[in-house]
Amino acid sequence: MPIIRLSENTVNLIAAGEVVERPSSVVKELIENSIDSGAKNINIYLEQSGKNLISVSDDGCGMSQEDMTLAIQRHTTSKLNEQDITDIKFFGFRGEALPSIASVSKMTIVSKAFGNDMAYQLQVVDNKAANIFEVAHNHGTQIRVQDLFGCIPARLKFLRSDQRELAACVDVVKKLALANPQIAFTLKHGSSILLKLSANSSLKERIEFILGKSFMTNAINVDFINDYIKVYGYIASPTYHKASSEQQFIFVNGRPVKDKLLSTCLKVAYQDYIVQGRFAPVVLFIEVPFKFVDVNVHPAKIEVRFQDMMLIKSTLIKSISEALERTIKEQYNLSPDLLGPQDIFSHSLNETSKAYVPSYANEPIFSFNQINELPKITSTSNKPLELFTVIQEEEMPISSKETEIEFTQSVFIDSNNPESSLGNAIAQLHNNYIVAQNSLGIIMIDQHAAHERIVYEQIKKEIKQHSLQGQKLLLPIVVELDSEKKVDFLLEQQEHLRSLALHFEKVGPKSLRVLEVPRIIKSTNVHQLIHDIADEVSEEEHEFSLTHLVEHIIETYACHHSIRSGQKLSVKEMNELLRQIENTPGAGQCCHGRPTYIFVSLKDIEKLFKRR
Repeated sequence: MPIIRLSENTVNLIAAGEVVERPSSVVKELIENSIDSGAKNINIYLEQSGKNLISVSDDGCGMSQEDMTLAIQRHTTSKLNEQDITDIKFFGFRGEALPSIASVSKMTIVSKAFGNDMAYQLQVVDNKAANIFEVAHNHGTQIRVQDLFGCIPARLKFLRSDQRELAACVDVVKKLALANPQIAFTLKHGSSILLKLSANSSLKERIEFILGKSFMTNAINVDFINDYIKVYGYIASPTYHKASSEQQFIFVNGRPVKDKLLSTCLKVAYQDYIVQGRFAPVVLFIEVPFKFVDVNVHPAKIEVRFQDMMLIKSTLIKSISEALERTIKEQYNLSPDLLGPQDIFSHSLNETSKAYVPSYANEPIFSFNQINELPKITSTSNKPLELFTVIQEEEMPISSKETEIEFTQSVFIDSNNPESSLGNAIAQLHNNYIVAQNSLGIIMIDQHAAHERIVYEQIKKEIKQHSLQGQKLLLPIVVELDSEKKVDFLLEQQEHLRSLALHFEKVGPKSLRVLEVPRIIKSTNVHQLIHDIADEVSEEEHEFSLTHLVEHIIETYACHHSIRSGQKLSVKEMNELLRQIENTPGAGQCCHGRPTYIFVSLKDIEKLFKRR
């Protein structure tokens, strides 16, 4: 077939396909133009989720008559010159948005520039100025886009339902509003006002309005800076997570982006606290020198490329991890000098709860689920009764143990010292939960979840110290992979895998002989392990993927080799577990993101009994 030159109209339609995918794409481009114009108020109006009409008006700098006619021509812009191509500070710079939108819709522009007495209205037909005339209008610009994709019926078939398209438009406005709290935004759909955000909001106020009060109640402040990168914003505490990532907002130099590297950083930072498949809401801003990031990767400008990806990765993970560790340390340390009057675990109790009163017996460990009648309590003196009494341990057999409990050290428990962070054990409920007391109240501990975190952190420590013990296989196992590329890639990562006590050698084009595996997973299906590593690890993100895989293995091991629910413990064992919790980082949650213990203050207990 001979080579032909495409018509200008066909070229415009092809280019529009890259920029204008759906109504939300138009909303994004027009709002970004308004932000670049210095607007303080931006109003968005939609009909039929933007399919019939999209109108964006602002009070920005506006355009002159000459600028309006140039603006609809391809590759014309006021935001870039040839020297700035690697130092882009504006949202728009390609000069493609307006001509691309005009090629697939009916566009009308009304604008009045600062200093001009008259506004002008421009109607665009076939990407050309058809009519331009004077009108009355305030300073700023209004762009109306009607009958989107009306000239390309085939494109309409690929749009989602009105509800889905409207949700996408709302999401775009939310993202841009988060990045610009100094600007007022109003979003209307027909007669309904979907968003109304006032100008000059603080970032915290804007986030609370968009993500909700529940997020800010559970939010952790991030404020990290080094020589090249600044990371700030808010992230969710480990106990607050969602089933999807739709509330993860990341901005690079004020630009909302979707970047696989940045999303993976969030997973890595939260991997110790949240179970796989759950997502922590975040609003994070990353600021780097403009020349260190390339935003000219795709016409839609939602992807970016960093000059030093490893620096960005390590900085982002470090900033989030430090914020999480700092907050967890503050929230879960229950010592009197650190615990404030409104502890994270103190609950406002407005209604009387059903209180179970134990029938005290001579056994050193009692259960609250066996209640016959309330004991009659008589006092022979005016001395006030102590709220709790530590039950002294007696020798008793521990039955039905599913896991042999091994403690790292023998800890001396002083029953007269109630000021230990988690206090001293006084009971075990249903062989699942430990009840402890300190001078501030009572603590209830999930024994399985707590011990799971302890085991998990111990193994992680061994890995970091390169002291993870391996188990040489008496009979080496040959694993056949499905491609030579996977074998070669695993060999490239062999040094890293050896640090995890995984040793193998190549015995064929697609075969590996496994000689050693980590002792903690010696019972794991070795074939499946090698296949998982080969399948899940990509060349660009091998470090992330290997880390995720190892973390998953450790989590599984910790879960299966911890004190089980339903396992009876002696008071000594309970107290030793408490001491280990106090000395374990991140002990507030198990590996699946569930809390390991809760604290109830004496004040709240007194509320239960109507003493306050």
